[in-house]
Amino acid sequence: MQKYKGQNIKYLLLFILIIGFNTRLIYSQDTLSTDWVLIQSSPLTNGNAEAWAIGTDQSGGLLWGVNMDMPGVFEFMDALVFKLDEDGKQIWLDTAVSGTFAQQTYNLKVTDSFVYAGGRTCSSIGTDNCDLLFFTTDLHSGETGWTFVWDQGYGYEEVDGISLHPDGIYLTGWSVGNGTKVDVLVMKIDYSGKLIWQNTWGGIGARDDHQDGHIVVDDSMIYVSGLYNGTPNLGWEGSALLAKFDKNNGNFVDSLTYGRQDTWSNAENALGMTSDGIFLYVTGYTTTSLNNWDIFVGKFDKNLNQIWYKTWGGSSDAESARAISVVSDGSIYIGGTTKSYGNGNSDMVLLKFDSSGNLQWYKTWGKNLDDHALDIHIHGNHLYMTGRSNSFHPNQKSDAVLLKIEIDSISAVPEKPEQATNNYYFYPNPMTLSSELHFNPTEKEAHQLFIYDLTGKKRLEMDHITSGKVKIEKKDFTSGVFFFELWNSKGRITAGKLIIK
Repeated sequence: MQKYKGQNIKYLLLFILIIGFNTRLIYSQDTLSTDWVLIQSSPLTNGNAEAWAIGTDQSGGLLWGVNMDMPGVFEFMDALVFKLDEDGKQIWLDTAVSGTFAQQTYNLKVTDSFVYAGGRTCSSIGTDNCDLLFFTTDLHSGETGWTFVWDQGYGYEEVDGISLHPDGIYLTGWSVGNGTKVDVLVMKIDYSGKLIWQNTWGGIGARDDHQDGHIVVDDSMIYVSGLYNGTPNLGWEGSALLAKFDKNNGNFVDSLTYGRQDTWSNAENALGMTSDGIFLYVTGYTTTSLNNWDIFVGKFDKNLNQIWYKTWGGSSDAESARAISVVSDGSIYIGGTTKSYGNGNSDMVLLKFDSSGNLQWYKTWGKNLDDHALDIHIHGNHLYMTGRSNSFHPNQKSDAVLLKIEIDSISAVPEKPEQATNNYYFYPNPMTLSSELHFNPTEKEAHQLFIYDLTGKKRLEMDHITSGKVKIEKKDFTSGVFFFELWNSKGRITAGKLIIK
């Protein structure tokens, strides 16, 4: 393994930090304003770079998964992990996942001690020779830990979804089966990189089914989004997929397919998903007319019932999105690509929807060629968006790009809701030491209070509440976002979010 620090990194990589980049590109009020933009080029003159994954540690340090064409016999991509400070300055670089042929990461997760990254590793030319790749990097030193490679034996595999839980690591993605094309892969490994179980699911025959983007895992189920019954030669013609699997063994439980159904023009794909602990939020692309794709966002409950479904796009042939995040006030942020708006052929686009699916605004970012967003991550009042761009490379090759964006509204949670519209509220919210639930019981009957964390695990239950004020203390919780429900004999009378600092 090699580490490049200080001046050595200048020999290997072109690493450009642009402060206030947006001020030189603003031609419209819909242009995205950035704190800074980071552009990472391959060290090869005609090499490409891309970035599918961004995350942060608890202190706000950035972990960035970058794939770059590197010097070698065939000059294929290697999978690199950067650690950056909040100003975009490099702290360390892990370059251990390399080889003669392509190695790429498509997702990463961060804990107090490690970075967990997943994608694919290829043993020769051609995708049939690519296997699932998953590896760890020490968060503090940048040293590579263990590597897990898995091959079902029939063709292509990759990791797209990662979820870290106390009982193990859940991975999802693609796998070619025996007599089938690509199937949805669901897998569990332990924290030393040993396989616990794996399962695949999909249709029979020469059609593709696969999981894409991020996943959601709660106490009992694994939820995935992706493609069902697709055909790559027709732009992934098929249906958008939302499915759930048993957390204990990966067995299929239920699924929902949706999107345009008519033949030849039904290119649909659910490329990314997130959750607020109660609902599932999914994004991707849908065919609104022949050869015209729009971004969609949908809200579903965990029984796979659709709550609402919205689309966004223009008159061009391609809008799509993979990156999605939901924040404490219920707002939904989506990072994607548009050809209908912006400065170039394709521009990055950031969209904000409210909790009911109403579009609040959209902003584009890019220059004169192609710019694509592949992942977003929110930390504090900043949103980080990463992807690829060939607008800056002197030979119009692809660069990895990372944007830092300040969005004040994502942390603007009212301390006290107005009494005229809400008779049930925690105050203060966010809470630091303690908070009280205030409500006006219409009848003198007992109430129950339940508080859940983001995984859906019950953290507090209080019974026989007869007064209109209930106090809880921080010592019973960790910092984070929680959800509360208040019940009486008639059922649930209110629900909401509680933020604990």
